[in-house]
Amino acid sequence: MVLCPIIVRLEVPPAPRPPRSAEQGATLAEIADALKTTVRTVSRWRLNYAEFREALDLGRHKKAIGQTEAQLARAADAQRERDRLSAAKAAGEAAAREAALELKQLLEGAVANAEPPSPVLPTPSTLPATPGASPSAAPPGASRPRPGVPS
Repeated sequence: MVLCPIIVRLEVPPAPRPPRSAEQGATLAEIADALKTTVRTVSRWRLNYAEFREALDLGRHKKAIGQTEAQLARAADAQRERDRLSAAKAAGEAAAREAALELKQLLEGAVANAEPPSPVLPTPSTLPATPGASPSAAPPGASRPRPGVPS
């Protein structure tokens, strides 16, 4: 008995028109769901049929361009927000400088209009240590007696 190998050739079914979702950048799984087939079949159609492949590529490019435009729009929005915050910070700093200047002018005016200081009160070094004694009465080098401490 001679065994003869059986060669099975799988035919790829003809590709239908790609769904509109393919032209909008849908994934192969989404296209397979729309066509009620498997991802493997969609992949085979993409490999074997140029028109189908071109429709998928066109959708992929459109999706990439849309994502790039969305990224650019987000970047522009972020830059506008940074500019707005920077302007608000500058305005706040300017207002703080103006308030500080007004306070300085107010203080300078108060100092200029203030009454002269009262006469200087005697300091402890100019007062006698005990009543009736003068600070110069103690001999040089002698310590003064402290009240409440026995000598």
